[in-house]
Amino acid sequence: MVRLSFESVIPEHAVTLGPAPYFRISGHVIRQGPDNEIVGRYQNHFWEIQGNLFSRCDCRTGASIYFEDTFGGGSERFGPFEHFFISDGSVYTDHEPFARFLEEERCWQHGDTNVCWPVLVIC
Repeated sequence: MVRLSFESVIPEHAVTLGPAPYFRISGHVIRQGPDNEIVGRYQNHFWEIQGNLFSRCDCRTGASIYFEDTFGGGSERFGPFEHFFISDGSVYTDHEPFARFLEEERCWQHGDTNVCWPVLVIC
């Protein structure tokens, strides 16, 4: 199961999503599995989660990442990673750039291959 942590300079505003089998980030929306409920939005370089704004999302639960196209086809799985984070539209694994969100195209560009995907899945 995966948990996403959103921390704040005000500790009582911190939010943890999950545990869930997966999270799907498509466009500006985070959906939590298995029901694909919308649990957050990304806008103006911030995550809006439960009415609060966050600049960073951390995953410390040993999760893997893969990408999906609009037809549900997927890339290979990457990971599991002990820890990764998303900040300012970029995913970092082991403190190295992994993928970035291209705002105009509304897709995730994988750093090693430069292939763009509309959906990033954390599982």
